[in-house]
Amino acid sequence: TKVVSPERVLRLKASCRRIRSESPILRCKNTVIPESVTTIGRSAFEDCAGLKTIHIPDSVTYLGSGAFYSCYRIKDLTIGDGLTHIGNGAFNGCNNLGTVTLGKNVESVGEMAFYSSGINEIILSDSTTSLGYCAFTFCNGLSKIHIGKSLSDFGNSDINRAGQLTEITLNEENENFTLQNGILYNKDKTVLLLYPAGRNNTTYTISESVETIDSYAFYNCTVLSSVDYKGSIKDWCNISFGDLESNPLYYANNLYIQGNKVESLEILDGISTLKPYVFAGGNFEHVVLDNSVRTINPYVFYGAKMKTVTIGNGVQTIAANTFYNCTNLSKILLPPALQTIGWSNKIWLDRIQCLSKIVSTVICLGFAVVVIVFFCKSLCA
Repeated sequence: TKVVSPERVLRLKASCRRIRSESPILRCKNTVIPESVTTIGRSAFEDCAGLKTIHIPDSVTYLGSGAFYSCYRIKDLTIGDGLTHIGNGAFNGCNNLGTVTLGKNVESVGEMAFYSSGINEIILSDSTTSLGYCAFTFCNGLSKIHIGKSLSDFGNSDINRAGQLTEITLNEENENFTLQNGILYNKDKTVLLLYPAGRNNTTYTISESVETIDSYAFYNCTVLSSVDYKGSIKDWCNISFGDLESNPLYYANNLYIQGNKVESLEILDGISTLKPYVFAGGNFEHVVLDNSVRTINPYVFYGAKMKTVTIGNGVQTIAANTFYNCTNLSKILLPPALQTIGWSNKIWLDRIQCLSKIVSTVICLGFAVVVIVFFCKSLCA
């Protein structure tokens, strides 16, 4: 079913219907797949180091996992309209891929489908609804993403961890996302989903309508040096951050509230709980927490640059890693009402009870030893 020409072009016969799994095709530069082929099996072209061009015709309805795994010289790839699913790891390790346009009927992209590939632009079809786990992990050159009308979320595809991303385009008929100044939000702009890390802007302004910032939304945004928030400090404290790199302060450091730089951070207006990551990376001279603050969650001040912290009398719990990596911090004033630092009350209570039992046992043993010693002396006398 196959003929290799002197110029190392694999020409499959017109009668070929299936390229079987793990075919020993290793040295071809190009492959001509006829319209008769409907199936490309698992690992069919795996490690085909010479393959540079591949055209998957519309007749192909099945693309197996790892079909083109580690074909690291592929530059030109055309995906036909017959496919509805890109198999797991299908183009894993294809380091020279450039622009990839999914066929118009591709509904899903499998796990690790383009893992560690050289893809620099991905055009998702209007049929694409889901992206598999790590589908775009380590696609470090990915600079452009087009989102079709059907995609509802990124899942764990890591498409939002494209460190060189400069441009996002979106089908206007998409009912789940919207773009504003090149930044991706959910439809009502309450969730900030993705800020392109490759932009040259040093300042970013966040609307007070934002309630949640998704994980990795600001991944690798090393150019940012300041964030201007249009709400109040209280509003900022109410934002839910997905992780460290969802908070632009992690890279930008400098926080502005309605155009005014926050030199010293004062939480004075009725905030009872500080959410995780809320001031991570912040550049503040001093931090003062009002008596209304009750709980400080993990990583609230991760990597922040303040020198002193004054914690109000209302704080009862400071979670583990609250001040992790705060290398400039030299002084913390703790309140007398503080009950827990780093662990839950139950853990601390159990430990204190255990220590008290050990101390009381040692004291009792000490008294017992004294009694025995005096008793022995009285016998000797």
